[in-house]
Amino acid sequence: MEPLRRRIRRWRNGLESEFTDPKTFFKKACSSVSKYTAICGWERFEANYTRLNVRFIFLMVDIFFYMVGLVKAYIYSHDTIYDLLQYNMKRFENPKKIPEIHTSLMKTASWCTISVKLIAPAYFTLAAFTVIFSVVISAFNRRFELPFGFFIPGVDRTKWVGYLLNLAFHTLQAFEAGAGLLATDLCFFNLMINAIGQLDVLIIGLKKLGEAVTSDEFAEAELLNDIIEKHVEHVKYLSAMESHMKAGYFINNVCLITELVTCLHVVLTNDEIWFTGISLAICYSFQLVIPCFMGTFLSSKNDELIREIYNIPWNELPIPAQHSLQLLLHAAQNPVTLSDGFAPIDLDSFLEIYKKIYSYLAMIQNIN
Repeated sequence: MEPLRRRIRRWRNGLESEFTDPKTFFKKACSSVSKYTAICGWERFEANYTRLNVRFIFLMVDIFFYMVGLVKAYIYSHDTIYDLLQYNMKRFENPKKIPEIHTSLMKTASWCTISVKLIAPAYFTLAAFTVIFSVVISAFNRRFELPFGFFIPGVDRTKWVGYLLNLAFHTLQAFEAGAGLLATDLCFFNLMINAIGQLDVLIIGLKKLGEAVTSDEFAEAELLNDIIEKHVEHVKYLSAMESHMKAGYFINNVCLITELVTCLHVVLTNDEIWFTGISLAICYSFQLVIPCFMGTFLSSKNDELIREIYNIPWNELPIPAQHSLQLLLHAAQNPVTLSDGFAPIDLDSFLEIYKKIYSYLAMIQNIN
């Protein structure tokens, strides 16, 4: 420790010899601090500092963004997801070789594939656009611009080598975040499309039951028991999803609302057009609308299931079958709905969320 103390003492004496006025020395020290705090946008040592700057707002957004990433990573790497997937894999077996069920399973599998082909290019295009646009702006303005504004400490972004290193880091962040969000959204799509497919199979079974009642071609009791068993499995499937994802959805919605408000505020108050903020706002909006849209789609499919139960000629069923069908109707009228713990996840909730975003944004604008 003594050699270290002597070295520090010599270093301090050398610095002190450069300045005669302690105030000037202190200002120099503060400016050194400000160079590093400027990276994060909290150069509080500066007199004209305001939190309403792009770097600080982006930092807050970035923190929340990675909090969402942590939540999503936990949710979608949990064993529950694998268990749900394994149930879906078993569901794709059609031992009775019923053509309508085969068609329904093919439809479910095709939508799972289409969702990948539709969503993946959109995510990677948005990530690529964010990076490429900053390069174009740099060439047009003849000054180095980075996609997200922040830079690696100690790397001079005004030089070619420093700029390329920072740009590589930003590109990695953009595509890594895009790939992570894409993976979780595709996983959610897959699970929800299968939940809707489960209801499709139940509707097909109910139609078969109605035909069997009038034609006596099938054993109604066996068919009805199979329908009830499949509905119980469907309820168990959705209950597992809801209990596993509920807390995550709440954190996800809070973070995305905060991020959207901050991004839109910066876009509206910034003198220059912040295309990165616009891209982020589009991405966050998409993150909000995907589960809400799928929740509404699932609800409408459940309504179709209820209508199909009503369409069955109840009066031609034996009394035990009527009681079983009544229990099925009651369960279908009280479905398990995905929620964030306070409200169901559907398009009505999406509209309410955007009303809150508008209110918060207007409040911040009025305060400023």
